[in-house]
Amino acid sequence: MGSSHPPGPALVADAANADPVTLLALAWLSARRSENTRTAYARDIGITPQRRPGRAPSWLAWCGQQGVHPVTGVTVLHVARYARQLDDAGLAPASRARKLAAISSWYAWLARRGHISASPAAGTARPRPVPRTTPAPALTPAQVAALIHAADTAPGSQRARTAALAAVLLLTSARLSEVTSADAVDLGTDGGRRVLWVTRANGRQALPLPGPAASRIDAYLAGRAGQAGIRALFATETFALGVLIGEKLSGGEVILLNGPLGAGKTAFVKGIARALGANEDEVTSPSFTLVNLHQGRLLLYHLDLYRLDEGAAAAHAVDLDEILSDETAVVIIEWGERLGRYPLPAGVWRIGISGDGDEPRTITLAGAYFSL
Repeated sequence: MGSSHPPGPALVADAANADPVTLLALAWLSARRSENTRTAYARDIGITPQRRPGRAPSWLAWCGQQGVHPVTGVTVLHVARYARQLDDAGLAPASRARKLAAISSWYAWLARRGHISASPAAGTARPRPVPRTTPAPALTPAQVAALIHAADTAPGSQRARTAALAAVLLLTSARLSEVTSADAVDLGTDGGRRVLWVTRANGRQALPLPGPAASRIDAYLAGRAGQAGIRALFATETFALGVLIGEKLSGGEVILLNGPLGAGKTAFVKGIARALGANEDEVTSPSFTLVNLHQGRLLLYHLDLYRLDEGAAAAHAVDLDEILSDETAVVIIEWGERLGRYPLPAGVWRIGISGDGDEPRTITLAGAYFSL
């Protein structure tokens, strides 16, 4: 039996193509819990390309222009000069603050781990974003009606879910995070009114559901009557399948999960995490961390090989042999086809997802020894 601890980010060194600076940046990013933060910081530091040409270079690109090694050659003066360039480029205060926060966080991490003696970004002043002084414009009743009509007539198999979700968001004071994390048992009545129970800073609250929202929720739930075991109120097809499969898992299963971007692979893993008793809200695609670990009634390893070379290099980068030695854990590998002919245990499950929810979604499953 191997260790139950997740492999360290430094193991990406086996990927061969990554330079030492990139490896250090990837290891630092692995400590960021938010996927959005990891993505933005990776662009700000410069290990992933910017989505569009920017008015200021990334930090690594700027260091290259200055002929300065980004780890061992940077001084406080370099950071100050870069901060001035961001200011001169006319970036919004929030963008400048985020870029400088990324630099400060990286050097603090490097210093804590002994790669540098002290952070050259310590104490760097960051601009404070200007608070919004005017409220966002509210939708008119006609605009709300038009959006609900669009949801009611949306193409695809998720129409009823889309209509119910849109009605709740548009006709109540519910926040998006409250709605997407709600369970079916959070529906109820209070004083004779249909309500959705949510938890906020001041405790449990009942949000009244107007008739149009309640009726669309009822129609949506009626359409998924065969999924009575799914607790999440607005579960997607892939989430629901993940829950059903997760309830059957006993440990030792290896699942190769393939499908294009946007197919719902992360939602599927969230469903499995829910069934295993882990916190599905903490499940994100491990694009930068490569391996995420979630503890429930079984240990769940969630791997993503998208950024790695094919074949043995991908397996070595995540220390796959060590992970597979834990025969009581569940291992899910996104983009598992990148392993090529790398030897895997017998009985590996292969799950493929095609379609994005608007187009018909097809889910294929091979290797499972139970019926759903």
